[in-house]
Amino acid sequence: MISRFTEEKFSIQTEMTKQDHVIICGDFGGVWNYITESMYEKHWLDWLNNRYFTTLFVDGNHENFERLYNYPVEKWHGGKVHKIRDSVFHLMRGEIFDIDNKKIFVFGGARSHDIQDGILNLDEEEKIYILLNKPIGYVTTVKDQFKRDTVMDLLKDIKTRIVPVGRLDMYTSGALILSNDGEFVNRITHPSHEVEKTYNVTVRGKVTKEDMQKLENGVDIGDYVTKPAKTKILKVDENKNISRFQIIIHEGKNRQKLGCN
Repeated sequence: MISRFTEEKFSIQTEMTKQDHVIICGDFGGVWNYITESMYEKHWLDWLNNRYFTTLFVDGNHENFERLYNYPVEKWHGGKVHKIRDSVFHLMRGEIFDIDNKKIFVFGGARSHDIQDGILNLDEEEKIYILLNKPIGYVTTVKDQFKRDTVMDLLKDIKTRIVPVGRLDMYTSGALILSNDGEFVNRITHPSHEVEKTYNVTVRGKVTKEDMQKLENGVDIGDYVTKPAKTKILKVDENKNISRFQIIIHEGKNRQKLGCN
């Protein structure tokens, strides 16, 4: 789909600006990889973002809705959109937009589970929110490419399609929320909302105030310096050579909680 917008195939774009809008009506294909944005997707989405025009798309039946609804929701031209890139937007269903002095109502495309006899059923799917006490040994994902046990294996009785809200590492246990409410998922997980998460961490060795200060200042984890954290030493057991501390963060960078080692 996206490759159709090369200058060779779509030559008029050289006369366009970011104030001009190209609307893709269904089955965009740019947000498709099951779990995260692939290098292939990143290449084409960045490429599309650098076109002369602004790209808008309406979802069809064949979209990865789990990922699509994890993008930040913003108000744009009178309606709600998912911002994929600075000039690539998903026009959300049921929204009305003012574009080029015209009113555009978005209802999605093709024959779908929410359309019967050509009539859109506006009754929203019942929102589900599950608080799971995740045990150690389960991967926080919907589907694991290495065939490991996932948190979804603990919820096989739930027939509605739900996704984890954030994640806990495989060898971490604790409270994990799962839901089918896309806007809720975005509000909780997107870094711009700075929702705090509290972890109680047990480590080998004696944790010191200096270790806590490193986390509070931000830790270099290789390709990123973490945002400052709030910390508190809970217990140091010198006989067992273990320590327990609390850390409160509002981002979820991999390896961040290991920064004091």
